[in-house]
Amino acid sequence: MAAAVSRVLFLGLDGGERAMLEAAFDRGWMPRLASFWKRSANGGLRSSLPMVTPVAWTTFATGCDPISHGIHEFQYLDAKTRSIRSNHAGRVRSAPFWQVVDDAGGEVVSLNLPMTYPPPPARGLIVSGADSPGLDWAFARCPDFGEEIKRLVPDYTHKILWKRRPRSLEEMLEQAARCRAVFRARADAAELADARSDWTVLTVHFHNLDSLQHRLWPELELDPQSAAADPIWSRETISCLKSLDESIGRLLDLASKRDAAVVAVSDHGFGPCKALVNVNGLLQKAGLQSGLPYGTRFRYRFRRVAERLRRWRTRNQPGGAGRRLPRSLEGQVGCDWKKTVAFAPFGQLSGCVFLTPEAASHASRAERIKEDVVELLQNAQDPQTGAKLFIDAFQVAERYRLDPTAEGLPD
Repeated sequence: MAAAVSRVLFLGLDGGERAMLEAAFDRGWMPRLASFWKRSANGGLRSSLPMVTPVAWTTFATGCDPISHGIHEFQYLDAKTRSIRSNHAGRVRSAPFWQVVDDAGGEVVSLNLPMTYPPPPARGLIVSGADSPGLDWAFARCPDFGEEIKRLVPDYTHKILWKRRPRSLEEMLEQAARCRAVFRARADAAELADARSDWTVLTVHFHNLDSLQHRLWPELELDPQSAAADPIWSRETISCLKSLDESIGRLLDLASKRDAAVVAVSDHGFGPCKALVNVNGLLQKAGLQSGLPYGTRFRYRFRRVAERLRRWRTRNQPGGAGRRLPRSLEGQVGCDWKKTVAFAPFGQLSGCVFLTPEAASHASRAERIKEDVVELLQNAQDPQTGAKLFIDAFQVAERYRLDPTAEGLPD
């Protein structure tokens, strides 16, 4: 590679935990990436806050922190409609690199990068990632390229594999074979894109490295949790890493042919999942949230089922976008809203706590509630080990100097 380069290849290793990768290098599982690693400058980077996929990759794409680019979670709360909506590229406030390259007259190829749906109008080929409602939607800006991929690379998908841990050896073998094929397909697509575009930046994102580790971390045999790992399951898991390495090797060869610099980057680290934290449960124990009154639980469950059915039906219609339909707040958080002052609607990735409109309408009371929530989360401990459950807890308005309600952010 020349001292000055005019092209850059970004390898997006989602969940690319350095400890896992270095173990893979030492054990000979990923020789191509190991060779690249040894001859490159490398080091650990801090992730975004919170350290979740859409926030971190938007930070990567824009070079800005979440306060500037405006993406703080997978979802955001629309206070006016009391609904939970998916974050998307249209909500990003800072200019991503493809806009910068486009403004300079260059072309970008981006394959599968999160937070690129809807795909932006830029020169080149931008194919959205797993947040796209469907494959046709991912290729919305380059349908001709999409048709070529469907014809020549049938294993290409934007979907996240490993939605759950396999329930049988047969399912494990089938899913591992599919994972290997998807990793190879990403390199196939990159080579086809290279033939179509005189790219300045090529980004290839491997999302299923993350989902593989989520479901099969013990099979990597990196910690005591792996003691009971089945040898066949471990073999299949490792074979997926080897397939990823082969695809990375092809991309490195492509970069060498194009005299491009190469940057490998991840969004966050990884490790074993020891437990889940029920944030709403903590709020209920602290008296900040009240459970559903007797006689209304069936109505809440019926609403959840009805909303899931509606999304499923929409998703399976031609051109359906069911995964992007808003979800009602009442269908996501089961509580007595008349007696609740704080709630967490986003699940387990980060403890995003909101105040109810009634609680927030009185400034002095709202301030006391927020102080109580922060103290609760700062002091929350694992009942078995005594370890802290959260690395940090803070008031959003105080730290970020913005109005959280206007931004759809937690209090």
